[in-house]
Amino acid sequence: MKIAFVTTNLKGGGAEKSVLRLAGDLGARGHSVHVVLLENRVDHAVPSGVELHALTAPGEEAAKGWLGNAASSGSSPARRRSI
Repeated sequence: MKIAFVTTNLKGGGAEKSVLRLAGDLGARGHSVHVVLLENRVDHAVPSGVELHALTAPGEEAAKGWLGNAASSGSSPARRRSI
């Protein structure tokens, strides 16, 4: 079976390690496992048999888009709209 996990990056702790552990275990069972990163940031060892794909160059942040920018600025489109 082909399986893909999509995550922001592999920088940090618990969730990132859990994704890699699950991917490694599934790969060891013969599945084709891919981890797709929105940002090419990897702080953990990638298990053998797991293919890593990144959508940005190393160290480059992924664009947040209009919704992500609104969320990080503390305002939302709904709050800015006048009634």
